Amino acid sequence: MKNFYTLFLVLACLFSISSISAQTADEPANGDGSEGDPYQIATLENLYWITQNMSRWGKDYIQIADIDASETSGWDDGNGGDPEGWKPIGINSSWYFSGTYDGGGHVISNLFINRPTTEYVGLFASVSASEIRNLILTNASITGHSKVGGIVGYLFNDNGLVSNCSFSGTVSGDPSVGNQIGGIVGCLYYYAKITNSNSSGEVSGKIRIGGLVGYVNNSSIVEQSFSNSAVSGILRVGGLIGCLNEFSNYSTVRNCYSTGDVTRVSGTDTDFGQFIGRNYIAENKVEYCYSSGNVYYTGSENPTDKGFIGYEFSGSFGANYKSNFFNSGASNQTTGNGATAKSDAEMKTQSTFTDWDFEGIWTIDALEVINSGYPYLQNVPPPPPTFTWDGSESTDWNTAANWDGNLAPTSNVNVLIPMVGSKITPNYPTISSTANCNNLTVENGASLTINFGASLITNGTITNNGTINVEQDIDGGAWHFIAAPVSGAVSEIYDGNYLQKWSEIEQKWLDITTLTEPLTAAKGFSLWYDAKTPGTTFTFSGTPFTGDQSIDLYYNGSKGTPDGHIGTNLVGNPYPSYIDWNELSAYGSKYTWNGTGYDVYVPAGDYGEGSQYVAPMEGFFVVAESSGSFDLDNTVRTHNSAKKEAAVLSNAIVLSAQSESYSDALYIVFDESASENFELPRDAWKFISGTRGICQLWTECSDGILAVDVRPQTESIQLGFVNNEAGTYSIAIKEIADISTAVLEDTKLNIFHNLIDGAYSFDWVLTDDETRFKLHCNTTAVENISLPEMQVYVAAGNIIIKSQSTAQRIILTDITGRTLGVWESVESIPAPKTAGVYLVSIESDGQRITEKLIVE
Repeated sequence: MKNFYTLFLVLACLFSISSISAQTADEPANGDGSEGDPYQIATLENLYWITQNMSRWGKDYIQIADIDASETSGWDDGNGGDPEGWKPIGINSSWYFSGTYDGGGHVISNLFINRPTTEYVGLFASVSASEIRNLILTNASITGHSKVGGIVGYLFNDNGLVSNCSFSGTVSGDPSVGNQIGGIVGCLYYYAKITNSNSSGEVSGKIRIGGLVGYVNNSSIVEQSFSNSAVSGILRVGGLIGCLNEFSNYSTVRNCYSTGDVTRVSGTDTDFGQFIGRNYIAENKVEYCYSSGNVYYTGSENPTDKGFIGYEFSGSFGANYKSNFFNSGASNQTTGNGATAKSDAEMKTQSTFTDWDFEGIWTIDALEVINSGYPYLQNVPPPPPTFTWDGSESTDWNTAANWDGNLAPTSNVNVLIPMVGSKITPNYPTISSTANCNNLTVENGASLTINFGASLITNGTITNNGTINVEQDIDGGAWHFIAAPVSGAVSEIYDGNYLQKWSEIEQKWLDITTLTEPLTAAKGFSLWYDAKTPGTTFTFSGTPFTGDQSIDLYYNGSKGTPDGHIGTNLVGNPYPSYIDWNELSAYGSKYTWNGTGYDVYVPAGDYGEGSQYVAPMEGFFVVAESSGSFDLDNTVRTHNSAKKEAAVLSNAIVLSAQSESYSDALYIVFDESASENFELPRDAWKFISGTRGICQLWTECSDGILAVDVRPQTESIQLGFVNNEAGTYSIAIKEIADISTAVLEDTKLNIFHNLIDGAYSFDWVLTDDETRFKLHCNTTAVENISLPEMQVYVAAGNIIIKSQSTAQRIILTDITGRTLGVWESVESIPAPKTAGVYLVSIESDGQRITEKLIVE
């Protein structure tokens, strides 16, 4: 037994050691590494796959998801001992990455590298004549010997570029020999470039240490970038750049700033600067830059003249400096090479920064919230500050006194809602109008309430360790198309009411009878709340949806049809804010239930009765024309809830079919570039409502029936009309533009009516043909239509007679010729009560005209 136990311990130790160094390289599932079809990096295993073969270092990559690299803290690359972590991509200036890596705006978090004896260290060891872009590294820990950077250790040669990258964490080199250490790049060499990038955290080493880049040399460029990193070293140490250009070809630093503290940890060297530690040659250009941070000498008195460039090497005096400034108060420096000292107040005043571009490059937050009121780059905004709720005044989110900084949050700040107060009912925030923030955190024991009709837009993430309630008011006695605003919601919230889902495959409504049906993000549902009780408020508790949301769209290859549009999908707004449908015009028209019928909105021309904006928790239909998905992100969100303004029409007519309490609109627009059939960007299908007694009007085309019809000019247009109850209804012009004539033809009664003269009233019976009416516009003028000499029809129990001649006598007979009545000088006569075929004759000046009339 003892021997078995010893063997077990040995095996366990071996397993533990092997698990520390276990790394798996998985080839990406998609892409071939070409420029047109880059490898798609979705996992840490995909990323590690790049490191394993140098032939992969010349390929193209795009990251398609955030990657948590925490497990790299246990990797040792098979060498045993302390874990060395991630193995950088590339080796040195001879073996390097030469492809492209596009981070896609995604994050690599918790990357760990511990290689203190290795040169060329970073996520990428060495990169030449290639680009790293749109990449974010957070909470990284990177240690190397020299040429160490958060993103790239050594970036060199023409077209070597780091753009739109961000790093936060620690970057360190050997404190006794560590050379060329930077938050983004260790060494930038020979026509290489950094742009639109930033770093924060800590950067340390011995020589040439910079918050953004340690060493810039030989015609390289750093522009529109900044560092918030705390920087420490022994010599040539700067808040942005440690050392600038030792060779004859000048380098350029333009539109940059640094705010982190700079510290000399030992020694007596004096080339320390809040912005650049040492500038070597006069030809180097430093333009439109500033610094705002302290400069320390550990263990000795504070330095002087280090507010911007710490030291100018022999021959660099009078270098090409232009419009640079430093904060004399923050740096404890009254002078600095290459820049002008300004007070803290002056550094927050736009007029201080002469010749700077505050239209396209820089901006200042007048409220002194973003970047503490100092200038910042429009394309590279600084990390948002955090506003903390204290609820000292009330529960109103938008009351400034309820926040620790006495300012209500804006879209550029993070929000923290902690557990506050000792009151029995503490003041936790309620949003009753509009609210914005970047990241939102609700701590354990705290709460946030979003009233119905309010709108919250979070540009970042939501961390909900407390309670977030989103309210939804529903009126009784009608169906409502709804969508859930929080993750994890299920049908139980509507227990006791009628809830349905739309089956895209079967194209029909299905009752939801379980309490556990998931209310999926961006999926629409139909809800009926009992009319016997007044409206009620439903409360969703959970984490509100934000950021990217998606749901599949069903499509089976068929186009819309009158009896249920194949490819019809019920989707919904998942956000606690409005969405702007004009930002989603690729999906074509939007079909919204108004409680009685369907309102459509066509973003291509702003046509239809529907709204441009979708309310929070509102469901609606879209009709897919191909397989795919309904994709939303924060760019489509808005607080705008404005009602639809009338479109500015041209060459168009809007008809309305009126029943007692409901009007149905039909949009017809003449456009010679359009098709006479359905086109997704221009037209809208007609959705038929089952509501009793309402008129519904449309146009006919070979693809189906349309509520918005954009087509070339044509002589006549076949209309469709239906009402599921018999009655007297009317068709009229609601709006008309650039059309001089609009004649409605009633084919049942053989009547032509000029709608410009007024509405056309008619009797409708359930056996009438839905294609009873035609519209004639412009190309056929009223006077050119062959109108009959006499028109007769039944309306409201009377026979109406319209004739070009004045009727002196009217005679009504049945089909056998039997006279039923004679009337003198009238325009209408009582209609027979018996259905049948009748003849109506008028006599005028000795002439007689007869028309056949069918009474139903």
